[in-house]
Amino acid sequence: MALRLLRWITSGADAAPESLEALLLQALLTEIRQLNSEQTAGLARALAILWDRFVGRFGGIDNLLQADAAERKAYFAELQCAADEMGKSEALMRSRYALSPRLMLAYLQALSRGDNTAAAREFGEAVATLIDQGGKLRAFRGVNGYPSHSLSSERRTNYKTKTVF
Repeated sequence: MALRLLRWITSGADAAPESLEALLLQALLTEIRQLNSEQTAGLARALAILWDRFVGRFGGIDNLLQADAAERKAYFAELQCAADEMGKSEALMRSRYALSPRLMLAYLQALSRGDNTAAAREFGEAVATLIDQGGKLRAFRGVNGYPSHSLSSERRTNYKTKTVF
């Protein structure tokens, strides 16, 4: 999938933006599916952290959608910057932890667009599942290795991830 996306980009061919977005989501979904269990657990925890931060900032998807375009764009730029910076670390890339801001960005952008394609639904379900798994792993492991009784656990309970586009 990633190779097909790269070939299309380098070909200079025109395509509808929707098809490019679908190819990107499919490429990211392929990456998720190729992770080993340790990489999946690390990525899930990282996504749960990003989700908690997102909910802390916006209060949830509905508030993101109601935020002005400049505020959404700034938040998306922050996620992209995090993805770029994490991508410079060989250890973070090898563990696939660096994939977390890219996944969160693609997930929130698809939700913001109201993308209801099969690719977006499948990708959204995979990311939401990882966020939920990461929340459970973090709660089990606890912050700093201690049992978790944090506000973020309450936020996770009150603000479930959204998989419907």
